[in-house]
Amino acid sequence: MIRQPGRLVLSSMVVGLTTLSLMLATEPRLAIVWDEGYTLGREARLREWFRALRDPSRFAAGWAPPTLELVQPVGATPPRPDQIDTRAKLLFNPEVLAYFWPFARAEPHGHPPFYALLGLLGDFLAPTWKDLPRARLGPILLFSCTAGFLFQFSARRWGVGPALVAVAAWTFQPNLFGHGHYATYDAVLTSLWVLAIIAFARAVAVPEPGRRDTIGHLASVAFGLVAGCALATKLTGWFLPLPFLAWAAWQRDRKSLTVVLVGLLIAAVV
Repeated sequence: MIRQPGRLVLSSMVVGLTTLSLMLATEPRLAIVWDEGYTLGREARLREWFRALRDPSRFAAGWAPPTLELVQPVGATPPRPDQIDTRAKLLFNPEVLAYFWPFARAEPHGHPPFYALLGLLGDFLAPTWKDLPRARLGPILLFSCTAGFLFQFSARRWGVGPALVAVAAWTFQPNLFGHGHYATYDAVLTSLWVLAIIAFARAVAVPEPGRRDTIGHLASVAFGLVAGCALATKLTGWFLPLPFLAWAAWQRDRKSLTVVLVGLLIAAVV
């Protein structure tokens, strides 16, 4: 069991970076899967919307709807230039938002947008990469960070050996290993579930007597943020609060219930 906090944090970072290196090294060997094409199309629309926000009048002057898209041709039609020439129209016009944000609507655009926003991280971190690996970078980073937090969580409780086994189970489970590379939502949601468990466990832990539990309060906030991201990823993310509510009821623990309720308030804002 690693007792030195600094050493534990460093070890967790090494695990996360090692996982990231493995994922990036194997990413080129995984061909595009069905839903990734639609992800690329939706991210392209988000990218255009953010670009329009920077200079609406200039964007509107040169706006022409794309002739070929990777988004299913169902739902909103492309807006006219006069509908996107101000920030107010871009932010509040329902028709404009329906086109540029094809999320959380009638199928086939049913999923919320967090997974696509996560994929846009690649635009900032690796702008020169090709479309597919750039879109995969955000989900890969989340998957790798989860491995690091999982190691820290397990090592603190059971020691290095069990922590390495937990990380190996997370990283090398074949189906999850594959999904961890993809610019889709399943591995993203799985990562958020695991991170929610880790944050909740730390938030409800009993602090040492006489010490202010700053980390516990931060973990409560982290639980809410993770829960909010899960709600904004997929329908099954809306089930995330249920096991924590069940735990609080079973334990009859007011602190656990408070963490869940505060987390849900934060999640609603997210």
